[in-house]
Amino acid sequence: MTPQHETNRVDARPTKEFFISMLTRDIATDRAILDLIDNSIDAYQSNSKTDSRISITINRNEFAIRDNAGGLDLETAKEYAFRFGRSASNPLTPNSVGQFGVGMKRTLFKIAESFYVESRKNDTSYRIDVDIQEWVSKESWDFFFDLLDKDVLNEGETNISVTKLRPETSELFSEQTFSIGLGNEIAAAYFKQLSDGLNIELNGKQIRSEDVFVKVSDELSCLKKSIKIDDVDISIICGVDDRELEGGGWYVICNGRLVSEADQSIATGWGCNGIPKYHPDFAFFRGLVEFSCPDSSKLPWTTTKTGVDQDNKIYKAALHHMSTSMKPVTTFLRERAQEVTHIKEGKISDTPLMRAIENAATFRIYDAPAKNEFIRPERILPTSEENDKLASVQYAVSVEQINLVKKSLEVTTNREVGEKTFQYYFKYECGNE
Repeated sequence: MTPQHETNRVDARPTKEFFISMLTRDIATDRAILDLIDNSIDAYQSNSKTDSRISITINRNEFAIRDNAGGLDLETAKEYAFRFGRSASNPLTPNSVGQFGVGMKRTLFKIAESFYVESRKNDTSYRIDVDIQEWVSKESWDFFFDLLDKDVLNEGETNISVTKLRPETSELFSEQTFSIGLGNEIAAAYFKQLSDGLNIELNGKQIRSEDVFVKVSDELSCLKKSIKIDDVDISIICGVDDRELEGGGWYVICNGRLVSEADQSIATGWGCNGIPKYHPDFAFFRGLVEFSCPDSSKLPWTTTKTGVDQDNKIYKAALHHMSTSMKPVTTFLRERAQEVTHIKEGKISDTPLMRAIENAATFRIYDAPAKNEFIRPERILPTSEENDKLASVQYAVSVEQINLVKKSLEVTTNREVGEKTFQYYFKYECGNE
């Protein structure tokens, strides 16, 4: 083999401009901000803080996130926190949500032209200032810190502040709809931590948890299954709640972080393995699957935490259990829809399935008394005698004509038009028979 000499070297180092572009291109700004919150959540959980607060300020001229979750010690900042990607030597943060090692840097490079990070832990306070354009112009990839008077911060505090926003980010942050949407994203993504007492504020307003609920009674249960695969604890809960088309589906959580909300796609088992595709009849369905593991690299989430990694072997195994758990619930809901049809057609006189949903008490899904099977009332089937006495009538007319008849009869459905016109004809033409 020819000896390798400096004169034979080919420079394959990425440019910083290219690196920044690739790092930030595939994540939306609101989701990038959640990555910063993830870091605060990790500190909050690892330090077992009971009075933690995370405060976010966002407007045309400013972005800042501050927390008292425990602080980032200087050695960790020097050796790991500002590296691009997670080093194999990086100490494991058990059950972390900020596991990919790109969150803080990706977010700040996406929204900022300059920023600083300051923290105090173990009685040491420091600050790292970064002017991105100045950093890009230098060959070195290093950042530099300054020690601060320790009283500048309280022990356990971390502040991240953008001193100059990118122009497009400034414009985005000036839109009220963005702040509202971000608040909704935070409420959903961290509903578990918020319900457990974590305080997150956005522009001075406390974020309220957007919990998932199920309905439970003596005759209607929610089903819970717990399994363990390759050191990953998996909890599956299935049940029903009030009908909400957009709220029905699966909620997927990895180490406490919601990564998929009300999923109604094949990714969570709809339309495969004997489960029908999501349909308005299933808008009562609520399913929650939670993956927990000290080694968060095993969890089935994407790097942007905006969905599940369907190729993950843990998720593939869990999907089978999700399908078997949801099947009795979807069967119940399909029969409930049939029950509604039968009662309208006069084929049955009671609706025990619908009544069970209406009369059940509502519980936060984590607090609901669960069973290892789905308990539900038996449905009432039309008797053959009743069926022999009933017949359906079908005919087609123009839309214009039927709309005129609807208006005249003061009804809204085609079925009501058919019933009322038949009753009218029968009363006046067949009344004596």
